[in-house]
This record gives sequence, C-alpha cells and structure tokens, in this order.
Amino acid sequence: MTVARPTASVIVPAYNEQDRIGPLLPVLSQVATELGYLVVIACNGCVDRTVAMAQGTQGVEVLDLERASKPHALNEAERFVGDVFPRLYVDADVRTDAASIESLVDALRVDKP
Repeated sequence: MTVARPTASVIVPAYNEQDRIGPLLPVLSQVATELGYLVVIACNGCVDRTVAMAQGTQGVEVLDLERASKPHALNEAERFVGDVFPRLYVDADVRTDAASIESLVDALRVDKP
C-alpha cells in the first residue's frame, strides 16, 4: 500500500493547553484525515493533559518535547514536516473550521492553475 504524500502541513505549538485545545482537535483530525494534510502538534514542556489529548486525536502527529519553548517547538515541528508546503501555523487556542484552513492553504499554493 502506498501512502499519499501530504498536500499541506499544519503546525500547532502547544504548552499546557488542556483547557483550550479541545475545540481545535476535531478540526485538526478532519484536515489530516479528509484533506490529507500533515498535522503536527508540538507539545513543549507540558505538565497537564495536553499530550494525552493530542495523542488521542486521529490523524495527527504529536511531538512530546521536554523543553518548554515555543521557538524550540516550532523548530522541531519544522524539522518533522520537512518540505511539505504550503504550511500553516496555528495556535492551540484558535477557533476555526476545516473549510477555513483549506481556504488558507489554497490561497498559499504557488502551483495554482
């Protein structure tokens, strides 16, 4: 079975976001599973349930980083996603939907007809 290359990437840095990330998780799952985006939640230094919540989300990749540093989380997630573009950065407390993320990705594409 050949796995299709992701068509975009979404990076979400998260530090102790258990009280805020909940509404975003189903959206991230949807863009990962239905739109084929590579979604990475970079949990950095979390001491709450953020990591467990993220790991329980279908289709997303979770980085469990020890250091509590947003720049470090972004750098590690960038390394993980490699050359998968277009790329969006979304904070864990953002309220959005899959259609809005898809529209942003489409606007960023350089290979439009």
